[in-house]
Amino acid sequence: MLKFDPGEILSTKAAMETVLKAKVVGQYYIQKHLKGDFGDAGCKQKKANKENITSKTGEIISEYILSNASVLKIVTDFENKVTVFCDPNEDYSYLAKNKTISDESKEG
Repeated sequence: MLKFDPGEILSTKAAMETVLKAKVVGQYYIQKHLKGDFGDAGCKQKKANKENITSKTGEIISEYILSNASVLKIVTDFENKVTVFCDPNEDYSYLAKNKTISDESKEG
């Protein structure tokens, strides 16, 4: 049973590369995230996630350490009704706000 609605699901280029290199299926991790399994997120973040699910405000943040030791971060932003796959150190806010990959992020 899903704990919350993901809204639109998007991914940064870096997160797509992380998933491909680790040879994992992103859908597996989004299902864990939506069911309230926040993976390797810290205790404070897990507590905040539970509070935010109840209030339907803020962000739900999960982190998963993949088989090749890379980390995949998934963030659901209730305000913008979007869930973004991203790298842990990456600024995903442009996707959350615009719900599209900017021309700058398409390069390279």
